[in-house]
Amino acid sequence: MTGANRSGTTWMGNVLSLAVDVAYVHEPFSPSLDPAVSRIPTRAHFTYGTTLDPVQRAALDRLLAGRLPNPSGWRRDITAWKPFGMGVREVGRALGRRRRRVLIKDPTACLLSPAVQAATGGPVVFMVRRPEAYVSSITRLGWGFDFAVWADDDQLMDLLGDVAEEVERAATTDLPVFDQAITIYNGIYTMADRFRQDHPDWLFLRHEEMAADPLETLPPVYEQLGLAWTPEVARAVDRDNVRAPSKDIAPAEFRTVVRQSSATVDTWRSRLDDDQAATIRSRTEAVASHFYDNA
Repeated sequence: MTGANRSGTTWMGNVLSLAVDVAYVHEPFSPSLDPAVSRIPTRAHFTYGTTLDPVQRAALDRLLAGRLPNPSGWRRDITAWKPFGMGVREVGRALGRRRRRVLIKDPTACLLSPAVQAATGGPVVFMVRRPEAYVSSITRLGWGFDFAVWADDDQLMDLLGDVAEEVERAATTDLPVFDQAITIYNGIYTMADRFRQDHPDWLFLRHEEMAADPLETLPPVYEQLGLAWTPEVARAVDRDNVRAPSKDIAPAEFRTVVRQSSATVDTWRSRLDDDQAATIRSRTEAVASHFYDNA
């Protein structure tokens, strides 16, 4: 389960993991994790690759087998500062993955999707979101990006085509987050379109369609993934969506508050003025049009 950050991957990962035989793993490739316990070491967000290195592959294999991916680092970390309860929880999660299908949810590894699939053989679900929604969310959170990660990757830059020049400028210029977000969008979705052409078996799901009516849109996805859509799953999806708050939340709460899925579809309209929305559309149209007719 992947896609650009802020594209609904957490929500979709959570609703798919409602299936009784699915164990959810949250962002194991994220370089933001403490290095001592990082499940699968990755040098930066949004790195590109078609294969995993031996260290990454070994950690992934351990994770899928229901073991601690980095046991020596984990033990060192747990004795240094982590509360004992957190260590017990980590072990419990590892045991819970045994004999179950593992759902890896990780937008930070969206450009590693071919490598992850090659290593696991499992299906890939790639979430897609409108550029206005993406840029408004990243800008609101103030999340910048080190474009040298892309600019220094000759293979990736060749694949980015016309967007490569935009990335080069971003790597050498101190851009506002608004402009950075536009370039991130163009880079990720240029590659997403390539992935879609190269991997017709992957599922590319538009966030707006999935979130607007999850009880209608989720059952076909469950079926395609070989998951059981049960009355219990339907009730859980409906209950969480109805009970969750519908209003926009403060940036500081984005990790702790889950909103109604349907309420997230058009949030960008209240965050952007007309000029900002028009700027985003004009600067992303060539890329977003691969996924949205009216982008």
